[in-house]
Amino acid sequence: MFPLIGKTIIFDNFPDPSDTWEITETIGKGTYGKVFKVLNKKNGQKAAVKILDPIHDIDEEIEAEYNILKTLSDHPNVVKFYGIYFKKDKINGDKLWLVLEVCTGGCVSKQ
Repeated sequence: MFPLIGKTIIFDNFPDPSDTWEITETIGKGTYGKVFKVLNKKNGQKAAVKILDPIHDIDEEIEAEYNILKTLSDHPNVVKFYGIYFKKDKINGDKLWLVLEVCTGGCVSKQ
């Protein structure tokens, strides 16, 4: 299970994404972060990553999104959730990575 204390996520305890994921292109950006296409360095799998700023984003909303993704990831109509990572960056600020299945056209259902 992921590191939690009560209802608060401890970001520092999540793994660094740099060893596993490499950003390959920008997909877009929204209210709560930017979305990129990433490539798994170990197995070549493609995924999407939503990168959030845990300093400026609201912890409760990040935690709610994480819990929804974790809970519904196996549902046939929801994209697969591959995990959460924390990238420490003293220059640009620390970032939280939510890694998800890439959905390209016709991804209404996995059935």
